[in-house]
Amino acid sequence: MDWKIAITLFLLLLNCWSDIKRREIYLFLTILYGLLGLVVQLVEANSLYTEILISMIPGLFLLLTGKVSQGKVGYGDGILVLALGIWIGFFRCLMALTAGLILAAIWSAFSLIFKKCKKDDQIPFIPFLLFGYLVRLIL
Repeated sequence: MDWKIAITLFLLLLNCWSDIKRREIYLFLTILYGLLGLVVQLVEANSLYTEILISMIPGLFLLLTGKVSQGKVGYGDGILVLALGIWIGFFRCLMALTAGLILAAIWSAFSLIFKKCKKDDQIPFIPFLLFGYLVRLIL
């Protein structure tokens, strides 16, 4: 396993646990992960600034969605997706995010149908993002 994948999986697993238990992420570690990703992209991968900015679009979209929805989408989710995009690039991040959103929608629909939750209940998103990332690794 590549060390970059190992670091990403570790961060996603840690934040997944925290999101389920406390409905928050490890912000400091996530920001550190994003900054390390910037260094790796600039030094090791020789990425252009424009490529890095483009890879941050899915996270910026999620942050904007959180702002527009007045916090119904967590800012921590947006920050994590932003950092993830730096590490894995725009299309891979978009694929992981899309898979996570689809899985969260399916989970929510079944939870509502079977009356396991109410329409205003919040669900942790990072577990679905983790699963989306794992799907992205397979494909």
